[in-house]
Amino acid sequence: MNEDKEQLMCRVRELEAKVKQLEDDRREEEHTRNIAIEDVKDRKISEELFSVVFMMSPIPSAITSLLDNRIVKVNDAFLSLTKYPESAVIGKTVDEIDIWVDRTKRQRLIETLRDRKYLKNVEVEIRDSAGVAHECLFSVKIIDLYDKPHVLSMAVDITQHKRAKEELLASEEKYRSFFKECRDAIYITSKSGEFLDFNQTMLEFFGYTRNELLSINVKNLYADDDGRSTFEEDISKNGYVRNYEVTLKRKDGSCLDCLLTSVVRRGKDGSVDGYQGFIRDISDLIKAENGRKQTLEKLRCTIEGTIKAMAMTSEMRDAYTAGHQQRVDKLACAIAEEMALPENDVDAVKMAALIHDIGKIHIPAEILSKPGRVSSIEFNIIKSHAQVGYDILKTVDFPWPIAQIVLQHHERLDGSGYPSGLTAKDIILGAKIIAVADVVEAMSSHRPYRPALGIDVALDEINMNRGVLYASEVVDACVKVFRERNFTFED
Repeated sequence: MNEDKEQLMCRVRELEAKVKQLEDDRREEEHTRNIAIEDVKDRKISEELFSVVFMMSPIPSAITSLLDNRIVKVNDAFLSLTKYPESAVIGKTVDEIDIWVDRTKRQRLIETLRDRKYLKNVEVEIRDSAGVAHECLFSVKIIDLYDKPHVLSMAVDITQHKRAKEELLASEEKYRSFFKECRDAIYITSKSGEFLDFNQTMLEFFGYTRNELLSINVKNLYADDDGRSTFEEDISKNGYVRNYEVTLKRKDGSCLDCLLTSVVRRGKDGSVDGYQGFIRDISDLIKAENGRKQTLEKLRCTIEGTIKAMAMTSEMRDAYTAGHQQRVDKLACAIAEEMALPENDVDAVKMAALIHDIGKIHIPAEILSKPGRVSSIEFNIIKSHAQVGYDILKTVDFPWPIAQIVLQHHERLDGSGYPSGLTAKDIILGAKIIAVADVVEAMSSHRPYRPALGIDVALDEINMNRGVLYASEVVDACVKVFRERNFTFED
């Protein structure tokens, strides 16, 4: 009886164990099923999220089947790069749409990809529908999509970037070549004047070694302190200095005449970091210029001597007007200088004044020295001296319009002068100046047909006819040299 009870209890315990196992198995199966369901849900969410990110990505991207190499998905950036419509690429193989410039390279990449699973930033060329090649950085990775292996490809167009980089490198190479080969000295200094960089010409100009120049301050190159002070004042005010003439000194103490062009180097905050610029050696140019000036001065002296000789020749025939041309020259030059004319224009007035009456060598001496009034016929003969003077001088290649000034020195603003009856706009300034000086000198000096009238009468005459016969600015300058500058005809 007890044995049967014991067996029954064992049987009950076995059954309870099986029930418990069945319940545990059920729970495990339900848990596994729930996990699978969650995995499916998570995977679906991930795929949807991937699809959104893929389509919105600015990086041209495509997904192809690893099994048959057909394109299954592309984003808008891919279509923009290749210029194909979506219908022309989906379902096609990469070879069919022919976007790879180098198919052999693509095949090598696919073979490498099967071993490595991914490739990153490989430079390739992608061809768009118009046949234009784009240089790209190409990255690929094998991914599982829809339980099948696919290839995710991304291509960043670096055509413009690479072109800009190449242009930058070319520009840098040009700069390096220019910096190295330039026959002007090029330098870069700190704000306080220490040299930071310079070219070989800088060393050749000043006779220093590179280490020596790096150890000195730019101020040591200036022959005097004023030169550096003026440079610092100008560049601090304007931010640059252009063609600043300065004397610099070499290592051996000898001097170098230079043109300095420099600009401020600024930091990101706009503060002055230093200076950079060019130094051009103009010592030979200055020597040549000085030589040219000496030659011109000698030529000028020769011309002036010749003109004075011509003036003396004409005045030797007319004792009463001896010295007239020299006095007109003196007053005319004073007027021109008072008017602040350029030096070359003053020289033109001077030379023309010295021989403005050279045409009188054609006038009979008895007419020139006649003590009384001349007849109208005689006056017409005298008036011809302006044209005769022009005819004498017109063939001489003076550096000034002397012949024209001589021709016009008796013309008047209102057209009443001679020989051509010119009016104000047609009379050159030099002739207007000599016209005033000639009248003032003539009226204030003795003549065979009358005594000297004096300076006051002469000035009254030109003032009365100011703007009518004589140029206003010339009259004003003439009055000023007498009234304020105390001009006299006496030496």
